[in-house]
Amino acid sequence: MNARQAQDAGYVFTGIYSWDHKEVKARAAELRKQGNKALTIYEPASKYSRSSSGGGYSVYWIESEKNKAIRLDASRKRQIENLKRQAQELRNQLAEVELHISELEK
Repeated sequence: MNARQAQDAGYVFTGIYSWDHKEVKARAAELRKQGNKALTIYEPASKYSRSSSGGGYSVYWIESEKNKAIRLDASRKRQIENLKRQAQELRNQLAEVELHISELEK
């Protein structure tokens, strides 16, 4: 399978790319252990490439539903923490404004 066929099948490039096939296979195996589908694909060098090595290997994956849920949950927790921090900052600003108003009224 090549990169185009992998993308057509729903796989997405992970950003993992190397000339060392063993390293790429090990990283793909780690993704599989986490419950994802992963493919190791040979990517030939472009005809414009100056590389003498000929090309490299990359990993394409389909993230499992379980891992998507974990990632989204972590993202939601970060959003909630940010909103709490912003709310506290606004409460502090409101207290300063109320103090300033009370000083002006005296």
